[in-house]
Amino acid sequence: MAQTTSITGALFILTLILVAPLVFSEEIADQVSTLVGKVATCNKECEGKETPADINHCKEKCSLFKDLSYATIGVGACRQGCDKLKNDQSSFKLCEEKCRETYEASLAKIKKGHNP
Repeated sequence: MAQTTSITGALFILTLILVAPLVFSEEIADQVSTLVGKVATCNKECEGKETPADINHCKEKCSLFKDLSYATIGVGACRQGCDKLKNDQSSFKLCEEKCRETYEASLAKIKKGHNP
């Protein structure tokens, strides 16, 4: 299941990168790439745990780290898109609000998924 979540998250970010290339700068793409590496390293380190329960708990932490990081990167990309609207304060504030709401919704889903 964690693998499905990882693939889904990666596909989501990849889709955003392909659909909205102007929103994602090279810096955000680098953050995603770094995150993928960190999650892979985290999961690899879990394999060294003593019991299957320890391995599962460790992988759950890796998955939570990944989900939170994707949400944070996503809100950063969203806010970067809002920068184009800085000259129109009302549109800028609406954009920022939308980004915040999306981020909070992501956090709520993460919390619900990891704390049944």
